[in-house]
Amino acid sequence: MMRQPEIITEAFRYDPVTGRLVRVFKGGHTRVIGANRQSDGYAKVGFNGREYPAHRLIWWLVYGSLPDRFIDHINGDKGDNRLANLRLASDAENKRNVEKRRHNTSGFKGVSFCKSTGRWLAHATLNGRGFHLGRHSTREEAAAAYQAFARANHGEFYREVNQ
Repeated sequence: MMRQPEIITEAFRYDPVTGRLVRVFKGGHTRVIGANRQSDGYAKVGFNGREYPAHRLIWWLVYGSLPDRFIDHINGDKGDNRLANLRLASDAENKRNVEKRRHNTSGFKGVSFCKSTGRWLAHATLNGRGFHLGRHSTREEAAAAYQAFARANHGEFYREVNQ
């Protein structure tokens, strides 16, 4: 990525408590980064002809290098770049902390409707392995089964996901 930390530290100011990242231009004018998020929810930063996710640039500013792992937003808010909300994660750990998908029709993460049985199916993935968590009469029962599985297996990456 970037090889000259002094250039980066001169070009940006970061407040780890608020998560505010400011681009400092020649002549002293500044611009707050992250006010406009991209369609994927992340704030992007243009620097030296390339575009970087703001949270990765922040990690570089704070620690002086980029990890070979993911940087996870603990609370799931991709725009919350407070240092206390950023942590390292494997791909699998990072996926445990995602919200329900946009095309979800049940309203609950890990729950789908089985047309052939007329029941709600609870399912989860852990370390690349799929788990069938049963068919349930209501989507709320299926959601409870998914939440119980996630609470027991996702460790620090467990996040309560409501409807």
